Formats: sequence, C-alpha cells, structure tokens
Amino acid sequence: MKNECNLVKDLLFNYNEGTLSDTSKEIVEEHLKKCESCRNFFEKIQKQNSNDIDFLKKIRKKINTKNFLIGIISIILIILILFCISFYISNTKKVSILNGLRNKAEMFNTLSNYSYTVTSIYNDSKSFDEYFYKDKAFYSSHKTSWNDGKEIIEYAYCDGINDIIYVETNGIKSISINKENYISIGGIIPDKISALGKSLYYSDIQSIQEYSEDGKDYYLITTKLNNIEYTVEKDTGIAIKVKDKYITYEMSYVIGNVTDDDIIKINKNMTVKDWLEKQ
Repeated sequence: MKNECNLVKDLLFNYNEGTLSDTSKEIVEEHLKKCESCRNFFEKIQKQNSNDIDFLKKIRKKINTKNFLIGIISIILIILILFCISFYISNTKKVSILNGLRNKAEMFNTLSNYSYTVTSIYNDSKSFDEYFYKDKAFYSSHKTSWNDGKEIIEYAYCDGINDIIYVETNGIKSISINKENYISIGGIIPDKISALGKSLYYSDIQSIQEYSEDGKDYYLITTKLNNIEYTVEKDTGIAIKVKDKYITYEMSYVIGNVTDDDIIKINKNMTVKDWLEKQ
C-alpha cells in the first residue's frame, strides 16, 4: 500500500494538470477513493496550485497595468513630438512666406512715380484719399464723411524742392512742413505703396491662406492679436486690404502714371498759382 501511495503521489501533480493518460487517471482516481492520506495530499496540491494561480494573476495584472501606463505615456509623447514637428514646419513656412512678401514689397519702396487711392471705412465714418507722387513732389486729396453729415475735405501740394506743403482744408488755406513719415496713409502726405502691410509681424500670424480672384493670386493673412485680416498680392507682396472689427482699409495703385499736371494743383479747379494769388 505504501508503495502504491508513493506512486500515486508522484502522479497527482500530472493528474492535477490533466496530463495523465486515461489508464493512469483511472488508477489515481481509484486510489484516492480509498486512501485518505493521498486525498489530503492532493488537496494540498490543489490549494497550492490555486495560490500560485492567484499570484500569477496578480503579477499579470501589475504587468498589464504597467504596460497600459507605458502605452498611454508613449502615445502622449508621440502626439507631443508630432505637434512640435507640425508647429515647427508651420511656423517655418509662415516665416518663409512673410519674408518673401516683404522682399517683394521692398522693391516698391524706391519708386519715384506712382499713384494710389485708399478707402477707409470706420463704424461712424468713411474716408477717401487720393495720392499722386512724382520725384518727391506730390498732390493729395482727402475727404472724410461722418454718418451725421459732417465732412472734411482737404487738398495738399508739395513741389518736392522745398519742404513746404500748401494745404486747403474746407476752404481754409494754410502752409505746413513736409516731414518724412509725418502722416501715414490716410493723411495729407503720401506713404509708400507697401505701407498697409508694415504692421504685420511673424509672431502675430495666426494663419495664411491662398486664393485667387479675377485672375490674380492672393494671401489672406490673419493675425492672433485683434484678429486682423490682410489681403496681400502674392506676386508683389503689397497689402491691398486690411480689415479688423473697427476699420477696413482698401487700396488700389498704379505705377509710373503720374505727370506734372497731376501734381501742380491744390484741387481739381485750382492751380498752385491760383492758390497763392488768393491767399
């Protein structure tokens, strides 16, 4: 009997794992029915196996939790890396586009013969400005109309030799001094054609979109600060429209079209000579 118990005990481990042949399985089961000692031994094997399984489950759960956390962290890192790459590429492209536009527009700042008009639309008023510039001489006209009916009409002339500006404002004549950048677009002194886009900076760009209209290509550039929109000619770098929630500027220009007759006048019906004689 003792020898049989020893044999069965050796088989109980495989019996518990279900790896015995049918014949060996029958022998073990018949022995367990009549041997309490072997039954107790088998119960210990089962209990130990159950504990091992629980332990392995706990280990597996910890491993799964760790792998899950590693996976989440890896995904977050990948997203951050992709975002950084996308941000870098996007900003590099914006800087490249803006640099290209500025270089193109810079060529227009040395022009000595051009004319342009600017329409300025405010919440409570509207202005129209017209400028003719030729070899440092210029003629300009300015009109502002308010919603309440009030108007300002102004004309100005400079011969380009002296720094004197002859000005007529609502019929009142005066003389002013021509200073560079004294008054920008929207005043009596003409500015560069590229002046509308001079306040556009790299760090303030929100988005750049391309579009075509009437056979010309444009960039629509939106800023982060105040959400200002610039409409810029793609081939020249010239901003022809600037818009925010308070004001809209629209500009049109012609290069090389100004003659002396366009310059020498205070308004459409009065030459400089007439203006001086009526002082």
